[in-house]
Amino acid sequence: MCKAIIDQSVYIMETINDIDVVTIQGGSLLEHPFHSITYRVRCEKCGDVESEKHTLSLTQGVTEVASVQCATCGHVQMVKIRNPRRN
Repeated sequence: MCKAIIDQSVYIMETINDIDVVTIQGGSLLEHPFHSITYRVRCEKCGDVESEKHTLSLTQGVTEVASVQCATCGHVQMVKIRNPRRN
């Protein structure tokens, strides 16, 4: 029984590793409907999160959304969204 549980958990981990996941750099993902995402900008330096929500249609590859400056610490960063899947 223990071997079956181990085999099953290895299979689950391999399946998770094979899934292409939409990721965001410089933001916090809030919602991910089929062809769009909703996110908030999050500072990579101090962790401050904007209150404003942004929605973007997804395209395959890396999308550079915007260059933003943190209102708290002044750090300038690029918000990037990575979508490895075809829509």
